[in-house]
Amino acid sequence: MVTKRASGNVVIAVVPIWRVIMYRLCPQMRYWRTLRRISSLPKVAEKDSPMLSCSFHDKSDAAPMILYLHGLGVAGWSWDPVIGALREYGAVVPDLPGHGGSCDTQWRSLDDTAARVAELVDSLPEDRPLHLAGHSLGAYVGLILLTLRQERFASAVLSGFHVTPPPRPNLLKLAYVVNGFVIRVPPLLRRFAAVFGDEAVQKRFVEGAGAISSRTIRRAGIQVVEFKPPARLEALSLPLMAIAGEAEPEAIRFAPDRLSRQLPNVYPRILHGRDHMWPIKEPQTFADALRAHVSGQSETWAPVA
Repeated sequence: MVTKRASGNVVIAVVPIWRVIMYRLCPQMRYWRTLRRISSLPKVAEKDSPMLSCSFHDKSDAAPMILYLHGLGVAGWSWDPVIGALREYGAVVPDLPGHGGSCDTQWRSLDDTAARVAELVDSLPEDRPLHLAGHSLGAYVGLILLTLRQERFASAVLSGFHVTPPPRPNLLKLAYVVNGFVIRVPPLLRRFAAVFGDEAVQKRFVEGAGAISSRTIRRAGIQVVEFKPPARLEALSLPLMAIAGEAEPEAIRFAPDRLSRQLPNVYPRILHGRDHMWPIKEPQTFADALRAHVSGQSETWAPVA
């Protein structure tokens, strides 16, 4: 609420800090009543189903399979172009808790999500090679998953993650709190969607984000900021390609090199000029990296400038 105190002829308004932040970020919002409506916008009712929604794409019972883990605020659909470019491989594509078809499953933590995905992995046929692909939120879940089921994976390609604390963590956490409100305001949501570039992807994002709760964005985002690699990661020995865009935040940009110093069989790659959303903006580039890594040609793959 906004409270007012009269001091002589001066009226002082005491305004909650989040409203000030939203007003500064969104100057087009000219009236305070618009900001006041944010807290009263319809909220997504959270349920808690024990099952993750998952789609499977498979043309052969013998082909290797790739498990795809998506980023925050999107869902398994974000991998469709990559899967389309890698039809020779089977695809296992879960929607993570609070996203897409798994909106009825509450997001609790990175560890809880990794444990849920591990259960999915346990249900897959053991006679087929399994590889992992993860972007952003999916990369953090993937790192934990690898410590739980390393023996099940032949290799992994991960992009958009940090392994050391990012600078200004409180500011990053605040950004996720604000983003939790942004997804409830259609004009702001459409504006935010511009980061994906392609108009069809923007439309898909806007349509799907309406089912994601502010709590999911806030919780998962803050947990990502606070992420620390599990101690068990030191035992990881499978081939892992770690990729970052040159235009990503510092902690993410330095992660591939730092990880390669800590673990054997890590192939660090930096993509010139790319930002955090490059796997969605350039699915063919990600598919090329994934194909090279899965086929044992990681050393020869170099990103196109």
